[in-house]
Formats: sequence, structure tokens, C-alpha cells
Amino acid sequence: MSYYSACPYCGHKLLKGEEGTSVEVPCRKCGRLICVQIADGKISTFYAEVGRSPKNGAGRSRTNSSGSFSLNNQ
Repeated sequence: MSYYSACPYCGHKLLKGEEGTSVEVPCRKCGRLICVQIADGKISTFYAEVGRSPKNGAGRSRTNSSGSFSLNNQ
């Protein structure tokens, strides 16, 4: 099964991944460095840059359920 992840801040689509994906990817829209992890059918997205404030406000961290979705490739 393939999963798509979106930036938890601006909603821009970041990547397509599989189970076991763990990457840091810059968002091309807002410029934040986002960590994406896919494990056990759950997608976690959070701000990856510690000690640096994002462009548009304070950093946040959350397990993303609305910004990510899965697509079953058949």
C-alpha cells in the first residue's frame, strides 16, 4: 500500500511512501523541514528542525491524520 504525506503546516503534498519510510523532506511551499515516518499503517509528520524557528510562527508537532492519506494501488 502506498501513502501520501502532506505538510502539517501548509497542506502541500510532500511525498509518496511505503511502510517503513522515515525521511526528512523540505516543504517546497512553506520551507519547513518536515520529518515523515510511516509505520504500522500510521503516518507521522512533524517539524524536524530543532532550535530554528519556522518562517511563519512557532514550531508544532503532531501525528497527522488529516494532512496525510493512503492510496491503495491495485
